[in-house]
Amino acid sequence: MVNEAVEQIEFVFNMTDFKMKTAVMLFIIIILNIKEAYPSPSNDSNFGLITLGNNTTMLSEKISNIHRNEGRIVKSSNPYVGRINVYRRKENYFQIKLSKQTSNIGKHENSAEETPGNTRAKRQTFNERKRQVSSLRFPSIQRINEYAGNIPEFFRHLLDSISTNPFSSALAAKIRRLLGADGRMARENGQLQPEFEEKEYCFGEIGCFKVTRDFYDPVLRPLNVPPESREEIGTKFILFTQTQPKGLVVNPRNLDVLNNSSFNAKLPTKIVVHGWLTDSETTWVEELPKEIIERHNYNVIGVRWARGSYLFYDFLLLNTLVVALEIVHLLGWLVQNKGVDVKDVHLIGHSLGAHISGYVGERVSGLGRITGLDPSRPKFQGMPTSVRLDPSDALFVDVLHTDSNYTDPRDYNKFGSGELAGHVDFFPNGGGNQPGCGFFTPPDMFACSHTMVKRFFRASVTSSCPFLAFPCDSYENFKKGKCFRCSGALGCAPMGLNADLWKPRGKEGVAMFLTTSGQPDYCQYHSRLTLHLPVSDKSNSYAHGRIRATLLKGSERRKEFWLPRRGAVRLELGTSPTFLLRHGDDHSSCDGVELSWHAQQDVFRPCKGRCEPHLRLSHVTFTPLDNRDVLTRKSSNVLMCSPGPYHLNVTITSGRKAMFTSKSCQTSHRNILLYN
Repeated sequence: MVNEAVEQIEFVFNMTDFKMKTAVMLFIIIILNIKEAYPSPSNDSNFGLITLGNNTTMLSEKISNIHRNEGRIVKSSNPYVGRINVYRRKENYFQIKLSKQTSNIGKHENSAEETPGNTRAKRQTFNERKRQVSSLRFPSIQRINEYAGNIPEFFRHLLDSISTNPFSSALAAKIRRLLGADGRMARENGQLQPEFEEKEYCFGEIGCFKVTRDFYDPVLRPLNVPPESREEIGTKFILFTQTQPKGLVVNPRNLDVLNNSSFNAKLPTKIVVHGWLTDSETTWVEELPKEIIERHNYNVIGVRWARGSYLFYDFLLLNTLVVALEIVHLLGWLVQNKGVDVKDVHLIGHSLGAHISGYVGERVSGLGRITGLDPSRPKFQGMPTSVRLDPSDALFVDVLHTDSNYTDPRDYNKFGSGELAGHVDFFPNGGGNQPGCGFFTPPDMFACSHTMVKRFFRASVTSSCPFLAFPCDSYENFKKGKCFRCSGALGCAPMGLNADLWKPRGKEGVAMFLTTSGQPDYCQYHSRLTLHLPVSDKSNSYAHGRIRATLLKGSERRKEFWLPRRGAVRLELGTSPTFLLRHGDDHSSCDGVELSWHAQQDVFRPCKGRCEPHLRLSHVTFTPLDNRDVLTRKSSNVLMCSPGPYHLNVTITSGRKAMFTSKSCQTSHRNILLYN
């Protein structure tokens, strides 16, 4: 390990351009510090960066040769040292801190014990992620040497490549300015193209893949470092069934062990694929299959390529195609030896795993379904469909976006792609920053929103929450309650495991939105409350204020809402304003609502004799939006009227309240339908 790391450093120092040499070395140091820049909750100040075993002298000497005129190097003789850390202090010198090497990468990153507010679980998961990131590695120096020798201005292209990665784009831009930006500007203008050569890579029995022109872009993907060998990537399969719940590890080179397994070709098959930075211990690709088989009689196969996923991101892109070939080879064996129908196969891939699933679907005609969990953005978004996941890769492709920017696809601070990549694309909470995820929020640091999608999908497996999503042209209109109808041509779809209840009907790229809650199961129910105001003799009459609405089930008070949630609202007579209600529990069985009116003065729009201090209503419509009935496009409107004699309108003075129930509508002789 020591010699390999030193060889990589020497390779940089053999460059003749001192400015380039210094900039690249600085970049390596600083970009490695990014992954540990946020201190651990345990107040551990020893941030691990470059794994070098027990010898740090050679690297520190290299650094001191560059910066010998800048300051001093602080070394340690600690015999237990495993990592060396370099960072810039205010005193303008580099200091090296040493820390004991941790051999265990970590346990499952999404512990089932983790709930909002569970500080111990968050700290534990944060430290596991910290150990994972600190174990990143480079490809072999021979592979980089061979590739870099054929690419003019290799390090310039490398900076261009890294500049589209989250949280490193600004740093790469600064270093590029040190080297001169003319190269990239010319490439962006199409005046200069990087060296390109179509190349085919073969891996024995699993077949070959060809890197075509589609895999290159002068800005988005300027480099394609050759893939590692099958042994270096270390792919393996783990089969889970209800009769084999502990899992059977399968070596891709010895698939015949499946002949003596509990695999049942008559059952549907789910294949789970992880993305970048997944450790070699128990993780999501083992926990999710166990949760699925607890509730469904399926064959579930976890795909591990842990070692291959621990390269720095820009060096592992073609490893994903090798993993895809391994899965294609597995499916071919299952079809030939077990009689599996590929229409019954469902691939579930997170991040890079989503694109791996796409590569599989591209090579397996008639594949049943692919679920992409926040497909990785860097080096994939904006590329041709042959490079990334798209609807043609399976009979049904559903995609969940949790760390994307669909309004600005060139937002380089996002890990997930904002492109519509499936027949239906789900955008929970707008598909961007997820609730509970700050800029550097444990347990997943800046990748919190990107990994939250795995929790959402698991919740769709373990809970009865429908996670119903609604088609809409924007998240802003969705939040305003303008898109909560399932009776149109697109209908509505449940996000997660049951998304295939929605039928594409020839549609692609259908964007659907929903919100989640802060509860452990993330379930959020939606209801629509429509107030029907009667027509007034005065033109443009209105009331201005807030309403406190309490949902009722018989005499039981279920849930209270303020309409609107903040500020006040202008309610014009003769209209039917609609409010969206979000709640963590299912209140679809409610049969009444209590409304309390609180008038407020509109200081920006004077009354001029048209405003009324009280609120007049004819009736109320309550619509639960998460019933399974909406998938069959049945109406679930509940009409609610005020009890009493046959008065058409109800007047609520400020500070008072009125009750509306469905029973009152059934016993009343009023023609409510005229106002619906």
